[in-house]
Amino acid sequence: MMRAFQPQVHIESEVWNLPKFVVAIGMMLLLLEDQIEHNKHLALHDPLTGLPNRRLFEDRMASAVERSRRNGTEMALLVIDLNDFKQVNDTMGHHVGDLVLQRVASTFAERVRRSDTVSRTGGDEFSVILEEPTNREDAEFVGRSLQELLNEPLDIEGRKVSVGASVGIAVFPADASDTESLCIAADMKMYGEKKRLTIQDSVETARAPDPLRR
Repeated sequence: MMRAFQPQVHIESEVWNLPKFVVAIGMMLLLLEDQIEHNKHLALHDPLTGLPNRRLFEDRMASAVERSRRNGTEMALLVIDLNDFKQVNDTMGHHVGDLVLQRVASTFAERVRRSDTVSRTGGDEFSVILEEPTNREDAEFVGRSLQELLNEPLDIEGRKVSVGASVGIAVFPADASDTESLCIAADMKMYGEKKRLTIQDSVETARAPDPLRR
């Protein structure tokens, strides 16, 4: 009699454990999905600032240019390079330099629209994609605004850190007909602005009175 009931007990035990098995598999799948999303985020974002990295920037640039071409509208690219960042690293250390980059990244991201993209595309270089509706006047206004945000020293761990920025602006399709040309045009204008500021600083330094001279 006991043998006759053994198969039935075994089947009932498996049926009773089946919901737990299904729940466990579901939890494993959710954890795997979360891990995949996390890895995807790491592959497309800068680990220091959390901003889109160059890979994601290039993908969004291509999409923005294609939308503008299809809709017959304008979009703009801003390339922003920090002027005195090397001096910050040399005099205050890379820890402070990293904090400066994080502060600049969050400040820039808060300034633009949600539809725009702020990326970290180099060591101390940021790029901003301004999508439609926009034009050259709007892009220049945003560029000036981002520069002005860095006019005042940043408060980093109780220390005042001064960094300026040079901005290069290129507008599609007026300045370039494809993404590569647009990036080159913005880069050239940024380096031109940096050179202009360097010359201006040299002239102002030469004109400044020497406190030791009587």
